[in-house]
Amino acid sequence: MIIIAAILVIDQIIKIEVKTNMTLGEKIRITDWFYIFFIENNGMAYGMQFINKLFLTTFRIVAVTVIAFYITSQVKKGARTGYIVCLAMVLAGAAGNIIDCVFYGQIFSESTPSEVAHFVPFGEGYQSLLQGRVVDMLYFPLVSFTWPDWVPFVGGSDYLFFSPIFNFADSYITVGVILILLFFRKELNTINFGMKEEEKAEGEENADGDGNANGETAEKATQETVTAKSTEASVSKSSASKSSASESSTSETKASTSEDSASGADNTEAAVSDTEEASVSETEKTSASETTKTKE
Repeated sequence: MIIIAAILVIDQIIKIEVKTNMTLGEKIRITDWFYIFFIENNGMAYGMQFINKLFLTTFRIVAVTVIAFYITSQVKKGARTGYIVCLAMVLAGAAGNIIDCVFYGQIFSESTPSEVAHFVPFGEGYQSLLQGRVVDMLYFPLVSFTWPDWVPFVGGSDYLFFSPIFNFADSYITVGVILILLFFRKELNTINFGMKEEEKAEGEENADGDGNANGETAEKATQETVTAKSTEASVSKSSASKSSASESSTSETKASTSEDSASGADNTEAAVSDTEEASVSETEKTSASETTKTKE
């Protein structure tokens, strides 16, 4: 709050001093690259104009209200001090320009190139409520030169950097935004843009639940795959065992057949031998009988 109040007070002191002591368009040289140059504008920071004045003022009020609520929530959450200070700078700068838009048209006479403005009773100023013009005065013509004639498109024309004229509030808005973008991106990522904390927490829980469900599904699929591979291995082993047993049985059968064949062959040879011996005996008997008959 102290930072916001200090920025607002300094901004308004500078603006009131310029408006009540300088004519519109008057320029005071401080250095070659810094001037106090009094102008007024209906638009946004740095004199930009592309939105209706009433709409712009209303938008500023809404934006400042939202930023104020956001700063309060961040303070309660214990956000970093630097982040709070930068937000306060942006808030104070925006509020400073809102004061110009809302009240200056009601409490000041109109500034012209020949007349200096002065305070008037409330409501008798140069413009209606919310239609006041923002006072700008800071001018930094840092670089100024003329383009050579041979340069395409811009040859012979003057170039000036930095040409926009702005005020103290504008500078704090710019500095605050730049510092936030450079050093506080983590805090920016936590902005839920109106989403309730409960909804956000619920969404995170659902996301965690989905993640766990996906993990369980993957685990089940892995187990099923392992089981299937184990079953295939068991079937393969059983088939191999059966094949080995079949081969052993076949080998035993062949061996038995071979033995039976050999035994049969031996029996056949023995029978033939016995038959031959019987024939020889019969022949010898016949020969002996014939010999006996012959002797007689």
